[in-house]
Amino acid sequence: MKAKILRPLFGMLLIIISILAMVWWEKSGREQLIMDSVLITKENIISGTVIGKNDFIEIKNIPQSTIPGAITPESFYKINGLVAKQDIPKMAQVIPGMFMRKDKILMEGSSIFPVKDTWIDCRSSSVRKGILLISLMILVNFM
Repeated sequence: MKAKILRPLFGMLLIIISILAMVWWEKSGREQLIMDSVLITKENIISGTVIGKNDFIEIKNIPQSTIPGAITPESFYKINGLVAKQDIPKMAQVIPGMFMRKDKILMEGSSIFPVKDTWIDCRSSSVRKGILLISLMILVNFM
């Protein structure tokens, strides 16, 4: 008699557990077990912009769509405070290679030349042209 009552109860219990498992899987299980968490840009980032946490949002992404080396919330420290090397479109995944340190930027009024720009006119080719002109003027005066 007990077996006739227990068997249908066990069957209903299995049905309820399977329905709960299906609801959990559709609601959050897939994201927890299969999806990767990555950061994407919230807005367009222009080259030269200093990066902060508020420039990104976190999304769940399938592993096949995640680019290799994409920044995750755990690896954000690698790019925090760096400067964008290139324009980055809205909703794009980012990698550390898209950024550089602030001290690597050529600031306004700076030059890559070791010589001051006022000294560039003193280079040997400009001096020789001037000497040739002066020599011609002296020659003309003596004639």
